[in-house]
Amino acid sequence: SSPPSTTSRPPPMLETSEADWAWVPLYGGSWLCFSAIMLTRQMYKLSPGFRKRLRNTRFFEVNTAEASEAEMASVMLDAFRCYPATVSEMVEDSASAHGMVFRALMVTGGLAATGTRLEQLSAPASGGFALLLGTVHALRTFSICSVVGFSFAPSGGPDYDVSQLRDELAASPRSAKLQRGSRHLRDTVPWIGAWIDDAQLKALSDERRELLTRTAVAGMIHMVLAFLMLSVLPALELIVLLWDAHSFAPAIRACSPWALAWSALAAVRLLHIGCIAGCLNYFLFFFYSGFLNPNFASSAAFYKGFWAEFAAARMFAQLMILAAAASWFVPHYQQDGSP
Repeated sequence: SSPPSTTSRPPPMLETSEADWAWVPLYGGSWLCFSAIMLTRQMYKLSPGFRKRLRNTRFFEVNTAEASEAEMASVMLDAFRCYPATVSEMVEDSASAHGMVFRALMVTGGLAATGTRLEQLSAPASGGFALLLGTVHALRTFSICSVVGFSFAPSGGPDYDVSQLRDELAASPRSAKLQRGSRHLRDTVPWIGAWIDDAQLKALSDERRELLTRTAVAGMIHMVLAFLMLSVLPALELIVLLWDAHSFAPAIRACSPWALAWSALAAVRLLHIGCIAGCLNYFLFFFYSGFLNPNFASSAAFYKGFWAEFAAARMFAQLMILAAAASWFVPHYQQDGSP
């Protein structure tokens, strides 16, 4: 009789299905959004308005070979002050080259990402948890839709301008007896009613009051869409991340290679969520200061809010790229035997 074969069998291959490629729309769409954010800033530096402000500084005159560190720092600070107070003000002009690039890439990326079946990108659930997790995924899809809406809701337009409203409210004196805001606006546009009192409102002309109302409503829609994109969606990503960590915990304790790789990726996702929250709080401090400080536009800290918001927007796109990449480990979890 022939001796038994000692040839070892190869490990079983993962079976592929349509669900294994569900991450592609989110991955591709997020990369488009990331490209929109980065490319828009580069093109904004070539815009006529930015170049005009930059020429009013010593940026093109300073001799880098002979200038001292203090002089170089002063020149760069003046160059950074050429940026607007918010990212919204940078991209609001859709007719400009940088505005067109932002809208085209963001809308395309957002539409691609909304076609993702997000429930296939995380560990499955059963029973009551399936309903809760399904609700979270539905809210994630709704929040991703805000990327498209945000692209069509700029902070300024032909008949409204949030930045102009901010400067006017900051420069207008507030009566000490009327710090509670406007009684007429508090119920209709509360976020503006809190910043202006009835005495200020009566002092405005009919045309300025109409501009105020239009700007208040348009600005509120703009802020809600930005809130969904930069605050709600990262919070939902945190919920999904915690669920996956709970589901993958046995494999992590067993030191499975794929689970350890997922853990490293999860740590990076968690870092992004924390950084987005920190950058937004930092930005909001400077944003609301603009409604209170009449010297805000000339403040040395004017540009800091812009860079905090820009970092949050960039990390938002990176977070969604990481969310798509994290789904690569779900087939391994299912092969190991999901509950």
